[in-house]
Amino acid sequence: MKITLLVTLLFGLVFFNRRRRNRKTVNTATAAHDDL
Repeated sequence: MKITLLVTLLFGLVFFNRRRRNRKTVNTATAAHDDL
């Protein structure tokens, strides 16, 4: 159960970062990984 919540939170964080900084779509995954 906790793993599912963690994954959902991770996707939410990535989506939030993508919507927050609209630079390049390619850098979205890298930025999310750096924030983690």
